[in-house]
Amino acid sequence: MAVNLSKNNLCINQIIEQKNEKITIESDEIVPDIKPDVLSIISSSGNICLHKKEVQDGKVRIEGTVNAYVVYIADDENSSMRAINANIDFSKNIEMKDLKSSMQLECTTDLTELECKIINGRKISLKANIQMNLTAYSNENVEYVDNIENKKDMQLLNEKININSLIGNGSTKVYAKDTVSIDNVDNLSEIMKVEIRLENKENKVSYNKILTKADSVFKIMYLTEDNRIGRITGKIPVVGFIDIQNISEDNICDVNYEIKNIIIKPNSQDEHSIYVEIEIEVTCCAYEEKQINLIQDMYSPTQNLT
Repeated sequence: MAVNLSKNNLCINQIIEQKNEKITIESDEIVPDIKPDVLSIISSSGNICLHKKEVQDGKVRIEGTVNAYVVYIADDENSSMRAINANIDFSKNIEMKDLKSSMQLECTTDLTELECKIINGRKISLKANIQMNLTAYSNENVEYVDNIENKKDMQLLNEKININSLIGNGSTKVYAKDTVSIDNVDNLSEIMKVEIRLENKENKVSYNKILTKADSVFKIMYLTEDNRIGRITGKIPVVGFIDIQNISEDNICDVNYEIKNIIIKPNSQDEHSIYVEIEIEVTCCAYEEKQINLIQDMYSPTQNLT
């Protein structure tokens, strides 16, 4: 007896491989000529920027920078507090045996430690420990049997399950830019420390687009010409649009933010301000929640079934 099958299709965004990788990068930095010798280190901190992810068969190449800030006591008659800013570039090949060049890769990073040691008064050594969490996804169209049309005396055992079917994905780059004012009595000498994080993330679907919104929150510590410490905090809205066809308000949106570059630049002393620019890549995968009918088993008292 010929069996007529009713089939349907799904697009599944499937996790193929996950990997946690710890990497260490090191760099020696020379103290600029305009700054005094280093006597002792007070603190060291930094932010990670991911410039590039190159997905290949069996591996991924990650390129980025650690923007490091080192605060130190100077070897001068006043034991003044000074700072060194350094950019430590890195590139790393990470093996992922199931990875294919056609797959999507999500990477989150965390600067777990930034260690600073004094080599001599004019030279310091930096060692950054970075935790990377990698997830590889594959988009695949899957055909499945959801019914048998000419059952006759067959009995079917069905199960209804809810799944997320991929509609589409996309990305965009957005820039958070602002000039923030400091106190008019502060003549800024140098940036000592910068902290940046993204908060209040949300998204909204409208006309085949996803509107993504977040706040880039920053804290900046700086040194004035008369050797005082100043601090300023601020918030810059981040807004971007991602095009995904056939998306609706009922769909599920999985949005990820990745900092690509950071520019913190003091303006002239007369302006009493600091220029802040953050480049962010926003990616989104959109899903439709579906209930599908899967045949678990079938039985017939009169037919031999395989």
